[in-house]
Order: sequence, then C-alpha cells, then structure tokens
Amino acid sequence: MNNKPKFKKTNCDFCGSNKFLKLYSAKDHYNHLPGEFTLVKCANCGLVYTNPRPIKKDLGYFYPDSAGYFIPSINKEDKGIKKRMKNAILKEYYGYFTEIKKNIFIKMTLFPFYLWKYGDFKISGFPNFIKNGKLLDIGCSYGGFLFEMKKLGWQVKGIELNKKAAEWGKINFGLEILYTDIDNFKTNEKFDVITMRMLLEHVYSPKKVLKKVKSLLKPNGVLIISIPNFNGFEAKLYGRYAYTLHVPNHLTHFTPLTIKQYLKSSGFKNVKIYHQKVDRDLIAPLTHLESEGKKVKILRKIMINKVIRKTLVKGIVNILSYMDKTSRMTIYASK
Repeated sequence: MNNKPKFKKTNCDFCGSNKFLKLYSAKDHYNHLPGEFTLVKCANCGLVYTNPRPIKKDLGYFYPDSAGYFIPSINKEDKGIKKRMKNAILKEYYGYFTEIKKNIFIKMTLFPFYLWKYGDFKISGFPNFIKNGKLLDIGCSYGGFLFEMKKLGWQVKGIELNKKAAEWGKINFGLEILYTDIDNFKTNEKFDVITMRMLLEHVYSPKKVLKKVKSLLKPNGVLIISIPNFNGFEAKLYGRYAYTLHVPNHLTHFTPLTIKQYLKSSGFKNVKIYHQKVDRDLIAPLTHLESEGKKVKILRKIMINKVIRKTLVKGIVNILSYMDKTSRMTIYASK
C-alpha cells in the first residue's frame, strides 16, 4: 500500500457508547510502522479500545508478511521421559489415547506431576479429548496448534486470513485450512471445540465474532481463547511500552472483567481464566525504552542473561501467573 492508511473513530463495541476517556497514545513497537495510536476507556462499561482505528480495507498495512504471525516456527517435539510423561497425563487426566487402557496405579503415581503441570496444560489450551471430536481453530496461521491436535486424534479444520500462512499449513502439514475470515466462513458443521489464539483482540467486533462462534459450537461445546490482559502486571508496569499492547493491530484491550462480560452477554457459561507465563513480556519493553533514550541498557543486559532469565525472571513470571497477574490469559467457556 503506497497511500497512508486511513483511520476512523468508533463507538464502544460492547455497549455502543460514544463517551470515552483518553488513556494514552503508543507507538507500533512490533512492526515499527510510523504513527502514534490512542487507547481510550469507555465511560459507560469500562472497555478499553484503540480509537480511532484503521479502517477495515487499510488494516492489512499493519500486517506485513514479515510479521511473526505468519512465520512458521516449528517447536521441537518432546522426547524421551518428557514426552512419555506428557502423554501419560493426557491419557489419564484428559482422555487422550483411548486405544490404551487407563491404569489407576499410573494415574495415582502421576497425580503430583499432574498438579504441577495442570496450569501449563490449561494455558496451552488443551481440551478434554472427545472421540471423533471436531476442532476448529480460527486464525490458525500456518497450523502449528492444529497439527498437534490432529496427531492427538482430533478432526481439525482451520481458518486463516493470511494466504501464505494458510497455503504453508496445507502443503507442509496436510491440514484443511480455509483462506477466509470468521465473518465470511460458512459451514453446516458443528464443532466440539473452537479455539482462537491471540485473535479476538484483532477483530473489529468481538461481540459479533463471539455470537458467530457460539452458533458454530455443538450443545455444551467448548470455546478456548487466548488474549492479552490489559490489567496484567507487565502491562501496568510498562504502560505505553508494554509488549502486549501491540497497537494499532490490537483493536480491543481486554481485562478479566471485560472478557467475562463479553462471554456472558454472548450466552457462554462456566468461564475459567488461566494466566500465562511469558517472560518476554517483562524483557522486550526494555528494548523499546532503550530505543527512546531511556537508561535501561544495564537492566536489559542483566535480564537477558541466560541464567538470570531462566531463574529470576521466569520465577517472577511464574509467581505472577499463580497470582493471576500476568498480561496474557487463556480462557475456557462452554456453550
């Protein structure tokens, strides 16, 4: 796009109010595109959103192919005892590997490890297994999560708006990924599980998307989403430099309260929130601060030290996660 993208003011998506309070403006620290973008808070319901925001036809300007969303990053597969432990927990506690008979002795032996790793499995978005279950991942990128779920026995399908990412997943993983968005997705299928991983904050109307998603779920179907938490410790600590802010791509900035309000108003129930453990959110903003002349170079070098990062920084993030204070959330809700 050669022309400068256009922006438009908007009302609150949740309650429709046009009254808001300006919080602050921030730069695009992710793609380093020019401009400053304003965050406001609805004076009626408290929702925080980017306002004005890019008009829909110009939003692609802020999603270059070089963005990390679409670059395949194949995680190393767990091996040896780590893989056996993970699979055993999935079998005994989440219903996976139905061809293998459950063993009460193994389940009891694994219980301490299950408690230790419970949060990690929930954060990763693992649903309880359903034989012949159908799983839809909206905004699946190149299909890394879908590929893992397929190997674990799910019937999977993905939706992705970036054509290159969708094609990569189809060719390299053999996945069914449709090049479309949720608004234009049409199907007669109903799904047992629908996942949206770091997507809802990008859409123009979370209310509209959640309504569509609910219509695609089977009775008692499960929705699993991950989103940034605007009230998280890292987000509050760094403010307009926060890594999870990511304006103007992030159009809505959720808190635990506002995502619960959205889900409840959309007819979802049994909402449970798990806070993620991403140490990058504590470290990356220091680079933004340093680039603007702030004296944080020594602190940044200390925090990126491998030993300090693996012990102190990760330890802090783990504690924040247990306290429900980190700046990313994984949310489960049922229809």
